[in-house]
Amino acid sequence: MTNFGEGHIFDLIQTSEGKICLNLKDYLTRHPQEVERSITQIYKLLMESSGIFVDLNMENILVIEGKESVRYAVIDGFGEGTFIKICGLIPFLGRRKTTRKWGKVLPSIRALQNKRK
Repeated sequence: MTNFGEGHIFDLIQTSEGKICLNLKDYLTRHPQEVERSITQIYKLLMESSGIFVDLNMENILVIEGKESVRYAVIDGFGEGTFIKICGLIPFLGRRKTTRKWGKVLPSIRALQNKRK
């Protein structure tokens, strides 16, 4: 329970140097050359995690920069927004829904990439 009511507490995700991680939108604005690699790695992460997302967008994906690698973490927008939670029960449907949600994020990533050209 918080002073604002019931809520959840999450870890603060930081880089190996202790800096707060950028969200995907801010990261790609600073590093437009990383768009293609990021798209491939994030989609792979989403498919492997079998997570169900209600609100998948660039602000909900953090980029964790290490000395030699970059990792990604989805920090918000989890859950199934339907009355009957079937996508969580049938993995094929969950992956299909995640692919559909990711397809809605891609145009905003591409727009960001085109803006920097």
